[in-house]
Amino acid sequence: MKRLSLLKILVVGFACHSAAQTIIERSVISPFYINGNAAGIEVYSTGGQTAYRVIGTTSEFLVEGFEQPWDKIPLLVDYHVIYDKCNEVYNVVIDSIVGCATLGSAQVRWGGLIGDELYSSEGSTVLLEVSGAPDCYFSKEIDLPSEVSAETDCQLTFYSYLTPNGDGKNDQWIIDGVNQPRYLKNDVSIINRWGQRVWSASGYNNTEIFWEGLDSNNQLLPDGTYFYSVETNGENYSGYIELQR
Repeated sequence: MKRLSLLKILVVGFACHSAAQTIIERSVISPFYINGNAAGIEVYSTGGQTAYRVIGTTSEFLVEGFEQPWDKIPLLVDYHVIYDKCNEVYNVVIDSIVGCATLGSAQVRWGGLIGDELYSSEGSTVLLEVSGAPDCYFSKEIDLPSEVSAETDCQLTFYSYLTPNGDGKNDQWIIDGVNQPRYLKNDVSIINRWGQRVWSASGYNNTEIFWEGLDSNNQLLPDGTYFYSVETNGENYSGYIELQR
């Protein structure tokens, strides 16, 4: 839709009727409505397009249609979809937002709910909406199965750092993926550097059953390097854990 702008320049006449000239840069008049009056010059603009004419007398000039862009600046959103086979969920990651907004300034909604650049879903579709400044908007119904760009295998992940000091970070040893059906039956052993088993459990699940730097008698173990041995699903996994409070 094109809108016309109105530029009205009022030049105060002098006795000698000397010529007056006014130059207004295009950047001064925005695509939005502005209203101003300075030094006898009145400016009114509602945002228009190219196509103008000048009507005037000795003291008043009327300019219609001062060139102004009216089209919206496009908002471009780049994302990718990963299927997590281990948890049977789709993870959508927004890589970048460019145009009239950026990743830090835009508001992101997934299925109508405010979110951020990462979204996880067990469903097959999700509506992604991104908004920035006025008239800055992106919307797309994402068909998750058809847009999968990568898959993650259902593998166990063992972490090698444990700091059980009560700060809420690394306070317990986590085995990612251990709650999957194929790994629910498991035997976990923690061994010190002298080859002594200091802690063990069956059915390790990261919630009710987990290691937090104690021995089998719930006594604090000294800081140092420990080794784990995990038997599950017919396989054995082993590695080391650095315990430090």
